[in-house]
Amino acid sequence: MDINLLPHVPTTKKYQWPIAIIAGVVVIVFGSFIGLQIWHKSSLLEENQLILERMKADREVKMGVLNKEKETSLLVETYLKDYQELLPTHVNWVDYVDEISRQLPSSGRIMRMAWSDEGIIEMQGIFPSIDLIGQYVQLLSKIEWVKNIDVPVIQESNASSQGVGYSGKLFTIKVTVNLDKLYMKEGINHE
Repeated sequence: MDINLLPHVPTTKKYQWPIAIIAGVVVIVFGSFIGLQIWHKSSLLEENQLILERMKADREVKMGVLNKEKETSLLVETYLKDYQELLPTHVNWVDYVDEISRQLPSSGRIMRMAWSDEGIIEMQGIFPSIDLIGQYVQLLSKIEWVKNIDVPVIQESNASSQGVGYSGKLFTIKVTVNLDKLYMKEGINHE
């Protein structure tokens, strides 16, 4: 016979399987919980990746729009700068041509008129006599912004040779304009 000095504990063998089952269930539950947490974190990571990709795409679109707006802004700024640079040199010639026309005697005709930014107005017309051309030149010389008047050409004309229904003296007048006075009249500071 064997002698066992340890007390005999029959209750441990009795609970051995339930303890193993409980330990297994705890391991399975704990493992499931950890797996569920990993799955949840990975799905959040994927969602955040998609959100990040959408944000990057939106940023690229907005950067494209911003670049177009910058280009447009630069075009507008360039246009305004050019406009501001050209504004001091702009003269509304219509008012001055109007004033020249008001001085024209009723028996005279101007057939062609051209002007340049250098301040020269060239007119071609026809008057019945040379005296009326002289009177017109005197009237023009009284205009404050007229600097010089030159009459380089005066020739005899008749209706059939010129194709106009008017005969008399064909003339060319070149009026040189004092641009400083002209700009002052326009209210433009010309430097």
